[in-house]
Amino acid sequence: MVVAVLSFKLSDNNYCAIICAQITQEKSQITYDFVLTTYKGKQKPTIETLKDEFIVGHLMGGPSRKEILKQQPKIDILWDYHTHNAILLTEAQRQRTYSNDSIEIFEGKKEFFFGFPFKLVTHKDMTLMKDKFEVIGKLKIKENFNRSGGYDYLSNLERFEDILNDIDRHMEIFRNVKFPIKLLCEIN
Repeated sequence: MVVAVLSFKLSDNNYCAIICAQITQEKSQITYDFVLTTYKGKQKPTIETLKDEFIVGHLMGGPSRKEILKQQPKIDILWDYHTHNAILLTEAQRQRTYSNDSIEIFEGKKEFFFGFPFKLVTHKDMTLMKDKFEVIGKLKIKENFNRSGGYDYLSNLERFEDILNDIDRHMEIFRNVKFPIKLLCEIN
């Protein structure tokens, strides 16, 4: 699926990049479903500069290795990456985690489904902030990876800023992980 990549400038004059992974319409409600990237810098990002950045994702348990591979083919590419790049949970995080399976998944010791923790913006809210965003290009998300890993509604640019000003803290709180854009997207 080809998706639009947008840039916007934070109040500290740094630029960020987000991906509009899909536009969803249910009855009369339209939402723009955004995926976060880790890009933050003084220069406006380009598709070229994003090639070395990361996309925020969410890991979910599954019934078995075979079933996960059946439902999300080629996920083993992410398993391999995560096994070598996972961060161990702190003791406080372990105590807040409801199951040993979740700990093993997060720490790269068990297979998982991958999904995007979408940041949804309603059409009404998007019309109020659309002039702050600039389309900088397009990416093609690999078919097997464009699935939901949760939803959060954002109603204004300040919420994007709160999250993207400290993306690492946001990822820690929501137990998100990051994967290289080049693993999740087809890049020329």
